[in-house]
Amino acid sequence: MAVFAFAMVLTGALTFAAAEAHDANEDRLLGQQAAEGAAVLEAAIPAITAKANEIARVADLVGDDVDALREALLGDVGDDQRFVTVTVERRGEEVVRVGAPSRRSDGGATRQPPDSPVDVTGILDGDDPRIVYSVVAPRPSDVVVHAEQRLDPERIDPARGEGEAFEGIDHAIYLGTAETMDHLLRASTPELPIDGRRAVRDLPFGDETLRFVVTPRGILGGGLLAALPWLTATAGIVLGLIAAGLVESLHRRRDVVERFSAELQERYDQEKAIADTLQRSLLPDHLERLDGIEVGARYFAGAEGTDIGGDWYDVVDHGGSYTVVVGDVVGRGVQAAAVMAAMRYATHALAGQRSDPADVLAAVNSLEHIRGDFVTMLCGTVEPATRSIRVATAGHPAPLLICPGETRFLRLPSGPPIGFLDEAAFTTKQLTVPPGSVLVLFTDGLYERRGETIDEGLERLRDVASRVHGSVEDILDQLAEGMLREGLRDDTAMLAIRIP
Repeated sequence: MAVFAFAMVLTGALTFAAAEAHDANEDRLLGQQAAEGAAVLEAAIPAITAKANEIARVADLVGDDVDALREALLGDVGDDQRFVTVTVERRGEEVVRVGAPSRRSDGGATRQPPDSPVDVTGILDGDDPRIVYSVVAPRPSDVVVHAEQRLDPERIDPARGEGEAFEGIDHAIYLGTAETMDHLLRASTPELPIDGRRAVRDLPFGDETLRFVVTPRGILGGGLLAALPWLTATAGIVLGLIAAGLVESLHRRRDVVERFSAELQERYDQEKAIADTLQRSLLPDHLERLDGIEVGARYFAGAEGTDIGGDWYDVVDHGGSYTVVVGDVVGRGVQAAAVMAAMRYATHALAGQRSDPADVLAAVNSLEHIRGDFVTMLCGTVEPATRSIRVATAGHPAPLLICPGETRFLRLPSGPPIGFLDEAAFTTKQLTVPPGSVLVLFTDGLYERRGETIDEGLERLRDVASRVHGSVEDILDQLAEGMLREGLRDDTAMLAIRIP
C-alpha cells in the first residue's frame, strides 16, 4: 500500500506537470496565432483610412466644381468598391453625395465636425449594415468627407477560415472594447462572446479601437501532447499496481523464506544439540573423583554442520598413577564417532595392561578394525608421587607445560598417526615437572584458524597460556576465552593436569 500510494502521488505530480505543459503550449500557440492575425488585420487598416484621406484631398483640390468632384468619386464608390456611399461637405453643407442613399443620419452618426482626422463614427445596424468614417481634409481646408462601408449582413460565418492560414482558430472582431453584438464587425463562430481559452489583441483604428479575439477550434499542439496527461496517469496507475504487486510478492516470499529459515535453524539447533549430547555421552565423567592430581577437561562442538566429531579425551586410574589420552579422528560424522568410541575403549583397556605410553600407541595401531582410518593421538603416564610424566605421540600436537615463570611446548619425538602404517614405532619421553606445574593436552581445533599457519596458531596459544592462573578449571576457562572468542570451526577437546 505504501508503494502504491507513493506511485499515485508521483503519478499525480507528473500528470499535473504534463497538463500544465499542455496548457502552456496551447496558450503559447494561440498567442502566436493571435499575434499573426492581428498583424494581418493591422496591415489592412491603413488601406481603409488612406482611401478616405485621399478622397478628402481630392475634394479639397477640386473646390466648388461639383461635376468634377462627382466624376472623381465615381471610381471609388459602388457596390463592388470599398465604399458604397461618399458624402462631401464644406462648412457643414453637403456639396455632393455619390453612391447608394446615405444612412449616416441613422443611429445618431452625424457628429460635426469630426473630432480627429479619421473619425470612426460607428456601426449602423439593420438590413443594410454599414460602418461610417468621417475624414477632415488637411488644414486650412473646411472639407469633410463621410464615407460609408457596407458590412456583410451575415457577420457570423463559421465557414470562413477553412483552408486559410488561420483555419485552426475561431475569431471575433469588435469595434471598440465592448464584446457585444452591436459592436461586432465579423466572427467565425456563433458562440459569442468567446470565453474559455482565448487571446485578445487591441489595435488602433482611427479614433477607435479594433478588438481581435481568437480561440482554438481544437488542439493546436497536436494530439500526443494533449493525450500526454492521460497517458501519464494510465501508465502511472499500471506501473504503480505492478510495483505494488511485486513488492507484495517479494514481501510474502521473504516471510516464507524467514519462516523456512527459522524452521531450518530450529532443526539445525536440535540436530546440533543431539550431536553434542551424543558426543559428550562418549566422554568420561569421573575426572573430579581422581585422587592425587587435579584434573579438568573441556569439550566444544564445532560450528561447521551438525555432524558428531571425533575428538576425545580420557584418564585411566591405575591406583597411584594415571594414563591420560587425547585423540582426534580425521573426519566427522557417524563413522568418525564410531572410530572415536572404539579408540577410546580400546585405549582404556590397553592402558590397563601396559604402562609405557609408546607400547599403548603401538598396541592401538595394530588393531584390525581401525585399518583405513587415521587418528592423531597423544598418550601419557602421570606419577604424582615423583612428579614424573612419560609422554608419546602419534602425529598429535605436543602438550603445553605451564610452569611458574615459564610456558612451553614439550619437545617430543613424533610417531605416525594411528592407522597410517600397519606397523609403527613410537618413542616415550620422560620428564619431571616442577611443583604446581600444569600440563595441557589439546586437539587442533583449539589453535587452527583460516588464513593462519600452524606455527602462528601455536604461538598465539602459548602467549595466551602465559597469562593464565588459578585452578585447572580456571585455566581451561581462560584458555577457551582467549583462543575461542572468534568462534569455533572444528571440535575442540582440552585436558589439564596439575600435580599438587
